Amino acid sequence: MASVISILVAIMSALLTFYLANRLTLNDSMDSKSGWRKELMDIASKDEITLADIYRIRASVRYYPHLKPTQLSFRWMTNLIIKLCNEYLVGIYKDKRVRSYERENGNNSLSKVTISPENDEIVRIICRYLLKYHWEARQKMRIFRRGRDLMNIDDDEPSESAARTIQLILEQVKKMDDNQNNDSSKDIKKIIDETLLEAKSYENTSNYSNKM
Repeated sequence: MASVISILVAIMSALLTFYLANRLTLNDSMDSKSGWRKELMDIASKDEITLADIYRIRASVRYYPHLKPTQLSFRWMTNLIIKLCNEYLVGIYKDKRVRSYERENGNNSLSKVTISPENDEIVRIICRYLLKYHWEARQKMRIFRRGRDLMNIDDDEPSESAARTIQLILEQVKKMDDNQNNDSSKDIKKIIDETLLEAKSYENTSNYSNKM
């Protein structure tokens, strides 16, 4: 009887080892083929952000927002990133591209492209958050969740990293205020406040919000 149990345990261990190796290989393959992490790392390390970078970030998250996310969860952060891209960052960097084109084509009335460095840093912060979350989720892989795509993680637990990311963004917003770039800072604050209010209207709220 003991020998039978030993054989069964050995078989189960071998199957589990094979399953884990297969899942890790699959997710590594998905990363290498899509270039998801590489593109975000490239954006996070760039000196100057472009409109194409904003479109890459928008493409790296969901097609549409989550419904009823828990405040400061990954779902909630995904919704915030979508809002920031769609309602603020695309417009800012599209305007930058237009002004750059007009400057290069001799329009002296638009001789200077005025995009604050704080906007660039907000984009880098978003990329660093996505990379950090993705890396940590890989370390805590739920091995028995079939078909789990680690590039589209569906986590609704609040986290301190999300709260810290919002703090970092708000630090850049304060710099905009200090530099008299009030219109941009108001737009970002409005988007963050709207996303926070949406989450507060649901039952699940986060203790981390008190730290902000």
